[in-house]
Amino acid sequence: MNKLAIALSAALSLGAAGSASAADANITFTGKVVASTCAVEFSTGSSTIALRQINAGAFKTDETVGSTPFTITLKAGTSPATCGEDNARLVVDTSASDLSSDGMITDTTGGTGSRTSARVKLLDADNANRVIDLSDIADSSLVRSKTAGEFKYNLIARYHNPTSADLTVGDFSGRLAFDIDNY
Repeated sequence: MNKLAIALSAALSLGAAGSASAADANITFTGKVVASTCAVEFSTGSSTIALRQINAGAFKTDETVGSTPFTITLKAGTSPATCGEDNARLVVDTSASDLSSDGMITDTTGGTGSRTSARVKLLDADNANRVIDLSDIADSSLVRSKTAGEFKYNLIARYHNPTSADLTVGDFSGRLAFDIDNY
């Protein structure tokens, strides 16, 4: 009898354990993957923004030295790049970009020749030259509403000295990779 009671007790406890781990809720994820939605144009004619040459000493007296304005325009291109929604966001790929922890562009690791210690910050020229935190996907300067069938980002690239010491003299090359969310 004890063997039967033990077996019955074990079977009941297994059933109880099974019902204790049953799901209380289910989540279904839905979405859609689309082709690139907007064509990208740069006011410079290419995706390379040539920064002005600056004197490391001049930076101490004028932090706007070396400001380089440029424009990114998003608009409909050849199909399927319809760019048909009312808003667009530049979604920075932080793993493919050369970014500092405070959202500025850093010199590419492993660049050749002598390298500068400067960083490059982007400013939103349409918003009182507000500094854009490129590491923050929620930064409002990465969003534009459609005007005349396109989205324009009027930006300024500006050297930044991350320390109180003089900038190191040398070359700079940094990468910013982004996707476009047209919604």
